[in-house]
Amino acid sequence: MNTSLSAPAAKPSEEKRRVRWFRLAVSLAVLHVAIAVQLIPVIGFFAAIYLLFPPMIFFVAYDTASDGPLFAVIALGTSLLVCLGLRSAWHTSMSRWPRLAKWLALATLAIWIPLGCGEAIRWTLMQTSIANAHTECYGTSTLLASLRQRYSLGFDGYLEPHAWMIRNGETWLWSYGSLRFEPIPNGYRTSGLIEACAR
Repeated sequence: MNTSLSAPAAKPSEEKRRVRWFRLAVSLAVLHVAIAVQLIPVIGFFAAIYLLFPPMIFFVAYDTASDGPLFAVIALGTSLLVCLGLRSAWHTSMSRWPRLAKWLALATLAIWIPLGCGEAIRWTLMQTSIANAHTECYGTSTLLASLRQRYSLGFDGYLEPHAWMIRNGETWLWSYGSLRFEPIPNGYRTSGLIEACAR
């Protein structure tokens, strides 16, 4: 008699479990696609590779940070401070949000807060260096443009510099590794704009 009563009760709980797992799987799939879409303006074609092979994002993060480790540490440290400052606001505003909406919001913030902080740091460092150098002319690229170029899979051998300036007739290029302008390396192909400015 106990068996007959427990058997029908087991079925609804098993169905609920299946529905719960299905919803979780759909939520994770939607989150994964949303992250890939947001990565398109950052890493271009590599976002499609991430969509098919998620561990690719760890390679991209390591590859980007290894090119300018000090810059990466400063940008991530600033991002952490911003996140800690927003933490209390998150709890109050997102407490009643559906789970998927919370995940999407957190994923979006995890992508764009570091990029925003990195862009602010890049602009400050570059503009300070340019102002102190009293350049004849200069040009800069955003952090997003530099990242897109890094992962653009271009094979023409030409790369736009992150930033450049002409000082005393010499061309200097920005280095994220040293966080300063350095003399142009031998064999580097400059754009027509830089060549025209140098004349």
